[in-house]
Amino acid sequence: MPGFSELRKNFWKRLKIALCFIIVFILVDEGIKEGYLFKLSDVLIPLTHENTIIIIGAVLLIVVVIKRRD
Repeated sequence: MPGFSELRKNFWKRLKIALCFIIVFILVDEGIKEGYLFKLSDVLIPLTHENTIIIIGAVLLIVVVIKRRD
């Protein structure tokens, strides 16, 4: 069983991969359930797939910017 220090290795890389995977999963789920991938009019409605994708995308962008500054 890996320790805490082992889990911290490559944390930022793992976080970026996880966020990308979540975005793709949400898009696939939206495509299957609703029949479309992204509806621009739903972006400002809280807790919709589109709103969640925008929030996760913003977090991903922040993570990328933070890592580029290091």
